[in-house]
Amino acid sequence: MWALRIGAGIALIVVAFAEKLANPAMALAFLAEHPDFNVAALVGLPLGDLEFVRLAGAIEVLFGLLLISGALPQAIVLIAGIPFNATLWFFGTTELVGHLPVYAAMLVLLVYASDPVLRPSVSALWPFGLRPLERVRAALAPA
Repeated sequence: MWALRIGAGIALIVVAFAEKLANPAMALAFLAEHPDFNVAALVGLPLGDLEFVRLAGAIEVLFGLLLISGALPQAIVLIAGIPFNATLWFFGTTELVGHLPVYAAMLVLLVYASDPVLRPSVSALWPFGLRPLERVRAALAPA
């Protein structure tokens, strides 16, 4: 699991640098064609396209570093999944097919990436008493 976490984190960092931080002209050209993707400007924040690109790249690097660190990988996957899924509305099946490997990695991390030390604490947060698997085991256990 650690290899997937580190690989996904490095991938996020590399993409942030390659497409945003080291080559902002590429992202600026994309924003020129699709100005609605500058969500900061749409909600009224005073960010120009270049500042938005830099902020998006910095956030992507932050998510990559947090994923590598192992600090709350499920939360990172859920939060990072929002922009990944939002682009499907604009680009449809082409975007879906392009992101399938990312979705697969995100799903695996979402399900299996919790730290073994924290698993009991996380399981205790389940709001409906026993977790479903524990209910099945309790029902099948000899009396």
